Amino acid sequence: RQSHKRKREDAEDDAGAACGTAQNVWSDCCKETLVTGAQIDARLDELAVQIAEKHRGLPRPLVVVPILKGGVFPGVELVKRLGAKGCPCRLDFLWLASYQGTSSTGNVRLLADLQSSIEG
Repeated sequence: RQSHKRKREDAEDDAGAACGTAQNVWSDCCKETLVTGAQIDARLDELAVQIAEKHRGLPRPLVVVPILKGGVFPGVELVKRLGAKGCPCRLDFLWLASYQGTSSTGNVRLLADLQSSIEG
């Protein structure tokens, strides 16, 4: 039991150190807010209105495809807003990568494809 507890504490210390390092790197490179949360919310509202008007009455739900991992939260918010406007939709995801560490390789790799057909 003592050994297990010590391993857990060591792992927590390592995770805390890694988070602290990442936080320092982030604060060093990003000194100003480029887009506020309110601006993102407003744009998602605008997109939901435009998309709902254009795709209202489709025979099947609209498929929203955010790119993992950064597109998850805006994608979910867009789906919620579309649903509130009477536009049935569902989520599917693509997972793409072009970075190795903190540098772009210049090549986009497909790590995970859509799980369902988007024909139609």
